[in-house]
Amino acid sequence: MLKLIQPWLARLGKVVIGERGGKGGAPVKFDHFVVKSLYRDKNGNLMPDQELMERLGEQPRSLKIRLPFNDLDMNFITNLSYYRGRRLYCTGDGEDARRLTVLTNGEQPTYGPSAPFGPCGQGCPDFQARRCKPLGILRMVLEEQQQIGGLYEWRTTSWNSIRNVLSGLAMIKAQTGGFLAWVPLTMRLVPQTV
Repeated sequence: MLKLIQPWLARLGKVVIGERGGKGGAPVKFDHFVVKSLYRDKNGNLMPDQELMERLGEQPRSLKIRLPFNDLDMNFITNLSYYRGRRLYCTGDGEDARRLTVLTNGEQPTYGPSAPFGPCGQGCPDFQARRCKPLGILRMVLEEQQQIGGLYEWRTTSWNSIRNVLSGLAMIKAQTGGFLAWVPLTMRLVPQTV
């Protein structure tokens, strides 16, 4: 196997529990899951995967899922992210960060160490100003999906949701003797008071 390539499955779509409002509109939260395809409508919004939503039922509050890897970090990617528009400007793990370096010689922008900007997390002025947010991406296979070789992503910027998913996956891994891959799981949407 080629040592430079890490296993990575194609993204088939997204699982969402809300969406951004239109121009100037407030975000809309759902009390159920919606599976979106990667196709966009004329306004640029991701369209629901109608075929998969029919199999899941009307307004599903739980999904039967399987995780593709035993490695917790490959199933649930977490970091701190600062976006400027749609471009990722800075990303870090709470200690080390990489910030977008714009080159003046016409080359593509690259990410480099953020040492001139200070440490990631509590010591960073962007973190203090709340421009930097937590990001968690859960990568999963839906039992109802018909395609193989791909997965769906659920994204969150909630500290509580990230903590809950990390804790739950760590507990499952401990109970199964280190296994996460292909263990039948149910992902539920449960309100939480904070």
